[in-house]
Amino acid sequence: MVVQIRAMGWRLVTTLGAAAFLAISFLALPARAEEPVVKIDNFTFNPPTLKVTAGMTVTWKNEDDIPRTVAAVVETKTGQQLGQ
Repeated sequence: MVVQIRAMGWRLVTTLGAAAFLAISFLALPARAEEPVVKIDNFTFNPPTLKVTAGMTVTWKNEDDIPRTVAAVVETKTGQQLGQ
């Protein structure tokens, strides 16, 4: 009987420990940053500059009276330019 209680106790401790570890791991995950939004109003962009990473989505909101289009300038660097 004592052996059964100890075995059940260790299983309970192990299960609770694993659950606590998973809960802490989940809380430690970095929050996903909101996707950037660029607003166009009175012929200005807000924010005026924006750095993005590959795969990032940028939302453009035109609050001007004039229709707009979006174009991108892409700069690439070779390994030598990066010092590799």
